[in-house]
Amino acid sequence: IDTETGFKDVVLIDASWGLGENVVQGIIDPDEYQVFKPLLVDTAVVPIIGKKRGGKEQKLIYAAGEQPTRNVPTSKAERMTFVLADAEILTLARWAAAIEAHYGCPMDMEWAKD
Repeated sequence: IDTETGFKDVVLIDASWGLGENVVQGIIDPDEYQVFKPLLVDTAVVPIIGKKRGGKEQKLIYAAGEQPTRNVPTSKAERMTFVLADAEILTLARWAAAIEAHYGCPMDMEWAKD
């Protein structure tokens, strides 16, 4: 569901480099992807209806010492590149739609890729 408009036929995915806490806390401007749910079952089409590249100015990484994590600047290449490929976007959207169908309501999910 698009939480800003209430549109129920879309899966929204946010993505950034590093650990996800910066996205959850709203510290960074992540990439945003929108996928049209009704067309997810049709493998003949690509139902990605929106892709916005975020600033992604920093990333949270594991650190050594007393602090378990720390923020570091992202490289220009990381800032200029989308975090997810189209195939990854569609995989996440299909998983999200399946989970929503199972529970019968929109779900807020967190994910990570290593």
